[in-house]
Amino acid sequence: MTLNATSSSIKCPMQIPTFAGGGLSFGSVTLDGGSGGATVTGSNTFVNFTRIAVANTSNGVNFPAGGTQTITGTLTLTGNSALNTLLVQSSTVGTATTLNAAAVSLSTPVVDF
Repeated sequence: MTLNATSSSIKCPMQIPTFAGGGLSFGSVTLDGGSGGATVTGSNTFVNFTRIAVANTSNGVNFPAGGTQTITGTLTLTGNSALNTLLVQSSTVGTATTLNAAAVSLSTPVVDF
């Protein structure tokens, strides 16, 4: 398989999506749907990264503790409602993760960090 990192588009509409990036570069990655939190592993580079919440109180996205995600385009985080917020967090409580994004689009007030 050959993956063109700058123009690829990967969509993970699973129950509990996990994106094991392996520290590589990707085009647009979307984690949407599901009934629980999403997980990203590795320190990756994305052109665009999107996480879309659903009508569920377990929405979230965990990034690796101590890691860095680089988004050269837009980081889009979309919650569902004031009740079903999107929680963006490190995989280890108390250990920071870094999100470097050229542009950010948040659906306020329904995205929590």
